[in-house]
Amino acid sequence: MTILALLLLLLLSIFGVGTGNTEGTSEEQTCVAEVGGSERCSPATTNGEYQLPSSGTVVHALVNNGPLPPEYQEGYEITIDAAGRATVVVTAPGASDDLGDQRTLDPIRTTVDLGIDGLQQLLRDLDNAGFFFLRTRDEIDPADIPIGGDVSNLEVTLADRSWDVEGAGLQSDDRVRLDEAQRVLAVAVGLDPAAPVGSSE
Repeated sequence: MTILALLLLLLLSIFGVGTGNTEGTSEEQTCVAEVGGSERCSPATTNGEYQLPSSGTVVHALVNNGPLPPEYQEGYEITIDAAGRATVVVTAPGASDDLGDQRTLDPIRTTVDLGIDGLQQLLRDLDNAGFFFLRTRDEIDPADIPIGGDVSNLEVTLADRSWDVEGAGLQSDDRVRLDEAQRVLAVAVGLDPAAPVGSSE
């Protein structure tokens, strides 16, 4: 009987789908069935907390106006590590590294300390926005990704897996969900999502 119980616990820890409660630990995960029978799941949480990696980047976002001449390039990049420290780099027109000595402005670099609690709240907000149910980069045929246009990429890496979403490969409703996730992220690090792409105001 003891061996059977241990095997059951091992299977639950490996496949952890659904809701379980083991010695005061509550594990939850939401899954939805898609057309064709495949299943898409949000990250598993333990006692309501997302499982963070011990170090490294947890959230990386890149938003810009695409492959334009360097003097017109603008956008921002957000990187948040496992301790909740965010680095935000905003590039306004004239600040692109591609301009070299012709650059008229410097990118604006800021840091924001969200802390672990703030990072957990951000992950909840991304989950509520439906980000974890979007098609990831490896699920999209490169031939279906248009060339040119704006860039909106968002990657979240947790302890068990990562979600790498490329906006150019998404259709209508999914692109709206990604835009909402990017808005949530921008607000969390102090950017104004209503401002032009390369603005820090």
